Amino acid sequence: MKNSNQMGRMAVSLVSIISASACGLIKDMGEMHDSTQSMATTTAEMSKEIKDTNQNTQELKELTKDLKKLSSNMNHTSSDLYDVGTSGGASDQRRNAMSVLKPKHSRSISAKLPDATTLMDSFEYGFWRPDQDTIDLRETLMVDAIKDFFRKVQPLIKSRDNLSPINLYSPKSRSLYAIVASMHYYHHLQDKNLKGTNFPILSIYDIIANALKKQFLYKQNLISRDEITLSERQVLVQEQDAIYLLKLRHKFLDAFAYSLLDQKANGDDQNLVHDMLLIAKSGLFGQYWESNSADRNVFQIEYIRDVLRRSIAVKNLLLDIGQNPFDGNNTVTQLLAHLTEIKQADSLETEISRLQADPGHSAYDLDLRKAMLSLVETLKEDLR
Repeated sequence: MKNSNQMGRMAVSLVSIISASACGLIKDMGEMHDSTQSMATTTAEMSKEIKDTNQNTQELKELTKDLKKLSSNMNHTSSDLYDVGTSGGASDQRRNAMSVLKPKHSRSISAKLPDATTLMDSFEYGFWRPDQDTIDLRETLMVDAIKDFFRKVQPLIKSRDNLSPINLYSPKSRSLYAIVASMHYYHHLQDKNLKGTNFPILSIYDIIANALKKQFLYKQNLISRDEITLSERQVLVQEQDAIYLLKLRHKFLDAFAYSLLDQKANGDDQNLVHDMLLIAKSGLFGQYWESNSADRNVFQIEYIRDVLRRSIAVKNLLLDIGQNPFDGNNTVTQLLAHLTEIKQADSLETEISRLQADPGHSAYDLDLRKAMLSLVETLKEDLR
């Protein structure tokens, strides 16, 4: 009986243990299920977050593309607005310059020269920027510039056979000579925009000169027609007038330089240039004209030299392309026979050496003599 009771208690204890163990296991399994469910939820949430992150990344990529496109469009818009603004402003600038250069305005050659300079630096190709625009656009703008240049100049040409003497008492002639004397000017933005590039800075004079040089080489079978640019071909459409304008430029700059050397230091240059040619034509040099460089300062001497150098450059260009720069009455170069400065070359070199050897020499006196010697060498070159 005792054993039976013990067995019953053991059975009850065993059942209790089993029940307790089962409850614990069930609890653990429930907790494991909860944990698994939580992990699944967490995984789902992480997956959703990753998906959202991917979507956000894709949206960010699309947004970046849109921003780049917007930025590109803004650049193009700015460029277009720049072109429109430049074109309108440049066109107005040319129109205003030509309104003053028209024959009805009987201003002196000195008064017309600044307006001619304004005309030269107002052509749109001078505003071209390699970082914004295409090479083709620059060429197109240069074609337009050449067309417009000849349209404005040709009405001023009275007779293509008349090169000398220069009639500066005619308002039309004064306008024409002001323009041909200013052909080498260009807008200063070319210096900035083309710095460090392979694109050359070009004036209207440069485009015309390049065109005539290539035409000469093309006729000699030394280059092909493909090497002649569109703007240069546009010059060659007006080849006879282009050559005529260069001859006028040579004549005028020569006479202008000698007028600046005339003894009438403060005289009206319009009358002086005209007188230079009339005196040269008559042959009465010694009686009516005498150079007077002694009354000029360093900067005036250098200015005269630079004017003369431009004249020589045109003369050499004309000779290189088989043209005679002295067509008509060769009056200007005869003035050289009466330039006492040419005879001063040896004495100038002696004075320069003396001043350089003197520690206390005047820097201005030395610069003046160097400028004079440079002018003398330029005058000799013009005589050749």
